[in-house]
Parts: sequence; structure tokens; C-alpha cells
Amino acid sequence: MPWLSYSAVCNRLLLVLACLWLPACADYRFTVNDKVLYTPDTLFSGYDIVDAGLRACVKQTVSDGSLTSASQLDELNCSHAGVADLQGLEIFTGLTRLKLSSNAITDLSPLSELQLLSEIHLDGNQIASLSAIRLLSNLSYINVSGNPQLNCTELANLARAPSLKLKLPVHCKSQTQ
Repeated sequence: MPWLSYSAVCNRLLLVLACLWLPACADYRFTVNDKVLYTPDTLFSGYDIVDAGLRACVKQTVSDGSLTSASQLDELNCSHAGVADLQGLEIFTGLTRLKLSSNAITDLSPLSELQLLSEIHLDGNQIASLSAIRLLSNLSYINVSGNPQLNCTELANLARAPSLKLKLPVHCKSQTQ
């Protein structure tokens, strides 16, 4: 087996290192002689979310996914994030899965515009009414267990939908069967 020259080994090593190093530079502009060769897309920041817990969760998710528009956000997990207010979430119309378990949410009205939602986890909150999400036709899974104030009479129509898996609070189970 022929041996590679020292310069050939060095060149190959530099090529391997460059390939490993370049992805780490995805957030930087590349310039040569003051001419910009590459500028990364700007992360999406055009949202106005009042709740600090929800805002931090959305910001982290946008950053982790390198999202550049609201419609690119399709999954959001803000469980155990101290969220009380969902105002501002309505602009993320691409959401299909939403996890908001174990927060202090009472009002679901900002979710009424999220027509692509198919799965929503709302267990362990303070929700009294599901009227804001009852018209979301793509829902296939709703978890509202652990919401002691939930009005069980609203659940009768939802519980009859054959394609919907509904996880109910203990106090509603006997009323919807």
C-alpha cells in the first residue's frame, strides 16, 4: 500500500476539518474583500407574546429549528413552562401539535385560528371551557385531563366524534359516556 506524502495527508486533514467546522458557522456572514458571499436567513421574530413563559418557549423553538417564518412552526412543546396566557400564539398557523401540559392556562381563544392543529395536550391547567377549539376540524387527539373547572356538558359532542381521541378529567368521564 503506497504511503501518502506529508502534504497530501495535511491537505486531506484540512479538508476534513473544514467540512466539520463549516456547519458551525451557519449563523455568520462570509465575506471576501468586503464582498458578502453568504448571509444566513434571519430567524423569525415577528411575534408579540405577552406571557413570559410562552415567549421564552417560542423563542427557543424558533432558534432551535432555525425558523424564518411563523408558518414553519409546526410543533410546540411548552409544557411545565409557567404559561398562563396564549395571546400571540394565533399567528403560528402551521401548528399541528401543541403541548401545553401543566401550566396555568384558562383561556383557549387564541387557539381558535389554528386550523391545522391535530393534537393538543392541555392536561393539568385551569381550563373551564373548550368552546374556542370545538370547531377545529383536524383535531384527532385532545388531552384535557387534570382540568377540575372544565364544563363537562361541552364535551358531549366532542366525545361522539369517532376520529377524535379525547382524554377527559375524572369528573367528566361519567357524564360523557
